[in-house]
Amino acid sequence: MYNKKIKIQIILILLIMSIGKVNSQQLSFFSPSFENAVRKVLSLNENTMITSEMTVAISDLDLSNNGLTDIRDIVYFPNITTLDLSNNYIQDISPLVNLAKLTDLNMSNNYLQNIDMLVFTLSKNMYVNASLNYISDFSMIRRDYHCNFILTGEGLQRNLNDLQLVIGTFYSDWDERENPFIVYSTKANNPILLTFAGKLNNVNANNSLQEYYFDESILQPEQVTLTMGDKGDTTYVVPPITQSIKAGSQGRIEIALPVDYTIRVYQNKNPDAIQVDATTILYTAPANFISDTLSFEFRKNGFLKGYSRIYLSNDITGIETILNNKEIEIFPNPAKNEIFIKSDSQVNRVEIYSLAGSLLIIENNLNEKISLAVLPKGIYMIRVYTDNGLEIGKIVKE
Repeated sequence: MYNKKIKIQIILILLIMSIGKVNSQQLSFFSPSFENAVRKVLSLNENTMITSEMTVAISDLDLSNNGLTDIRDIVYFPNITTLDLSNNYIQDISPLVNLAKLTDLNMSNNYLQNIDMLVFTLSKNMYVNASLNYISDFSMIRRDYHCNFILTGEGLQRNLNDLQLVIGTFYSDWDERENPFIVYSTKANNPILLTFAGKLNNVNANNSLQEYYFDESILQPEQVTLTMGDKGDTTYVVPPITQSIKAGSQGRIEIALPVDYTIRVYQNKNPDAIQVDATTILYTAPANFISDTLSFEFRKNGFLKGYSRIYLSNDITGIETILNNKEIEIFPNPAKNEIFIKSDSQVNRVEIYSLAGSLLIIENNLNEKISLAVLPKGIYMIRVYTDNGLEIGKIVKE
């Protein structure tokens, strides 16, 4: 009866593969969580098409800490040799059996109750880490099949009856409007708390990927904890940083994170300009440097803990008139807590933006003074609307 069930599962897998046959067009994913994880790996935004040309070229794939439950989309990655699916919520590994090149599989800290399906793998040799699951019987995987298994984690299994707080995903991020949020997935048999800035918040623990947005303004890295009793985990929310740097010079950006954290810059205009040491970034600006945006992730003990950005701009201050030659004066610049605007024409409206384009301050009916108290130190774009048109420039808050 058991073997018949396995055969039926294999037939279903082959059917899924025939339906999801890859081609050069945009791939259609079964699981939104899986697709989002792939976009993170490939550094793609939500509007960029994922094609088979991208996925078949990947041999090493890290999808750990993404709250995954459904891995049928692994069919799009036929050339994988190393696959990390640790710290998710996976219960069914049958989609893996057709990965003929897979030799290194990390399935630790999931919800597996058996890994028997791996005996049907097309691979010839496979290292498998199955620790921190709920597997009571490894006898099938230990039999003499065509695949040579090297198995670890047999003695590091959980007991289903003792299941309490399990955190599969827990990291921070920022949306396009620079609003901070936490992504998490947990399973617990008691209420759990998310603590931030001294506030306690009851949050869901229903084994699905959740997002929690913060109402508070975050000006420096803030610690966030997800706990149930004495069990839990900690991460940080790191606000985007703005910093000026002169063309041809080297800037030093230090991220205020604990010493057991490391950061990795995964996207920017000038990759050769970057050196990373733990949580410090050294950026050597090219001779023609104007601006750059550094997207980075931070990890603790190899586990993803969050994302943030750094906005770099040439050391330019003052107002740059782009539509007319009317004189506008903004002072002081750099400023501390407020600026004043003087113009030959009527000023009707002032907008202040981050370098990423997020609107931070808007002022109508001006009395010439604008407060910058809500802004952290950094460089900002200012748009001044007058009776004679629009003028754009930069201001610096010290």
